Amino acid sequence: MKPVNMSPQAVTRRLRQVDELREVCLALAGPRLKRPWGVPAPARTAPAMKEQSPSYNATSGNVPNSATNLKTS
Repeated sequence: MKPVNMSPQAVTRRLRQVDELREVCLALAGPRLKRPWGVPAPARTAPAMKEQSPSYNATSGNVPNSATNLKTS
């Protein structure tokens, strides 16, 4: 095992790296860390579903529409 470099410059560099990582972690955590400890997260509700328009065609896209694919003889 290599000895750990304990020179003042190396310790300062490690402390700066730890501080930068702490800032990144806090930024990623976002508003979750702004709540007091032990307070449960607010309940999330599902977004309201919009009503489909009457002209909505459920078979649009890459799904073949059986009404247009009927063979006539």
